[in-house]
Amino acid sequence: GPGAFLNPQRKQDFIDLLNKNYLSKNEAVTDSILIIQFATTRDGTLGQHEIIHGHKGSSLYKNFFKTYAEFNSTLPKERYPATKGLVLPKMQNGERAGLIDIFIRLNPDRTFTVSAQGNDRDLKIKDFKNDPDNPLFL
Repeated sequence: GPGAFLNPQRKQDFIDLLNKNYLSKNEAVTDSILIIQFATTRDGTLGQHEIIHGHKGSSLYKNFFKTYAEFNSTLPKERYPATKGLVLPKMQNGERAGLIDIFIRLNPDRTFTVSAQGNDRDLKIKDFKNDPDNPLFL
């Protein structure tokens, strides 16, 4: 199936920004682990998602998405942005498409660890029973 992986050149930049945003907050994030499955768009941005572990609306969830939006706003506007973003989708049928599980962990020292798995994932995003004709990837 389609896969994706974290861009090794941008991963640490994202983690640094995640740490900076967390340390500048007054409220502490109490959740320690968040796992989210994403479908990536062909330019490598994170699209449709489903929480595998954690809670939508939690401080950790909000901090991740706020930081991701800020991170994307700093990316260079280039002809091939998929090579510059946080996620690199793999090619499928001549098109870039990806499915990735991102793991975010708040460590005891108040820093973040971010990792991902993008190969051979069980699809959690798509609700085939209620919406069988809406493809996840075109």
